[in-house]
Amino acid sequence: MDTAEIIAHIASRANGSLSNTGDTDRPRRSPGHVIMSHAAHRGHGRSRTKPAIMRLLDTMLRLRARTD
Repeated sequence: MDTAEIIAHIASRANGSLSNTGDTDRPRRSPGHVIMSHAAHRGHGRSRTKPAIMRLLDTMLRLRARTD
């Protein structure tokens, strides 16, 4: 898997987290989205202290390791 394919894969996964219903102007979260309090959300998911480009690089390396 080359870099362009990895980036396309990551982008497609990010786009899948929102689904457009067609009946409103704003997108809605997919049914799998978890609703949680703001305080709980702060500790959930990605670290805000790590730059986005480093998270992307980490993801690319993990995906490449899976295909090797």
